Amino acid sequence: MFPESSTPLQNLCSYGVSIVISYFSTSPVLSDRNQFPSFFRTIPSDDFQSRGLAQLVIHFGWTWVGILAEDNDYGHYGAEILQKELHESGACVAFSEHIILSRADRNAPHIVQIVHRSAANVVVVFALDSHLVPLFDEMVRQNMTGKTLIASEAWSTSALLSIDKYLKLLSGTIGLAIYSGEMPGFKEYINNARPSNFPDDNYIKTFWATAFDCRWQDSEALPGSWDNKTKLCTGAERIDSVNGVYNDVTRPRFTYNVYRAVYAISVALHDLNICQTPRGPFHHGTCANVLDFQPWQLYHYIKRARFKDEFQTKAFFDSSGNPLAQYDIVHWQLGTDAKLHHQTVGRYDSSAPTGRSLHINSSIILWAGSAQVRPFYEYVDLLQLPLNPFLPVDKLHVLSSYSACLMMGPDQ
Repeated sequence: MFPESSTPLQNLCSYGVSIVISYFSTSPVLSDRNQFPSFFRTIPSDDFQSRGLAQLVIHFGWTWVGILAEDNDYGHYGAEILQKELHESGACVAFSEHIILSRADRNAPHIVQIVHRSAANVVVVFALDSHLVPLFDEMVRQNMTGKTLIASEAWSTSALLSIDKYLKLLSGTIGLAIYSGEMPGFKEYINNARPSNFPDDNYIKTFWATAFDCRWQDSEALPGSWDNKTKLCTGAERIDSVNGVYNDVTRPRFTYNVYRAVYAISVALHDLNICQTPRGPFHHGTCANVLDFQPWQLYHYIKRARFKDEFQTKAFFDSSGNPLAQYDIVHWQLGTDAKLHHQTVGRYDSSAPTGRSLHINSSIILWAGSAQVRPFYEYVDLLQLPLNPFLPVDKLHVLSSYSACLMMGPDQ
């Protein structure tokens, strides 16, 4: 997500002051080494996300799409890069609208009207989940159907939106999600974590009460907060029985980014510690003292830190402080319990060779209505499209028997 102000980070990341490794900040601005020389992150920049969403659109043959983006830097930048990528790939943008956050309730009917009237059946949405509630409420109120939404990572695994009210609207949604890597031993640790094993750890007890919606008998309740219906925690509850983010340890998204950040620091400290004079990287082959080093010395090792995956040794960060840009591809499906579930159906890897960045298991994708056939476009009457009188005839393309669009410039 975009920081409200870059000044504090800019001051913090000056050489010799501090090193920042973020697991959450996705603003492309933070890749500028002139402004943020010692900023690193374990979550990809949003410019990679926009390119990934464009490739996802093209992969499914969706060449006539709409774009909705929240009215801030996150939405503006995402929509701009997406339009550019779609245009270069031969696709057309039917509409691009901003979700005005200051008056979302009044803005929603206007947006729904545009989406409803458009022949584009696929709409890419750049927004935080909380910012989409007024819009989705209006879509439900108007009983909007027949549209497939493509989610940015800011809402692609949202618990807030995965509720019964939006089931009909969001079933079939597909999008990019924060990559969920493997953390050895983490699943076993979470499933075996019990308050009785950590009697002095108040964090475990707090987590337990939140996860199981219960209250410890010896805890102090705030005045008026006690409800006779609130169940007491026993400590015998099972983590793997909880539906939600607490037991989703096989796909720990932001948790994995935190893990990677700590891992990068530990690798850098290890490399700093094993340095031997006179083969050190500093003046006259000297090394830093692991018990008394300067930020700029650790910076030297962090930017060179490497890790091994199952294939090869890779750098944690590129020259701009960004990680390898990988995303999970998630699909919203109606489960046997009549609830929305986020099924991982593939992966996007920006570092892969051209044409091999997307890996999608189409056999497990269920589009709206539990069909395994992807959405197609209704026939578009060319007379209803925004005609450019100066458009050369050879720029008019009929894309299929179901769809057509006018190939215009990116500024039109």
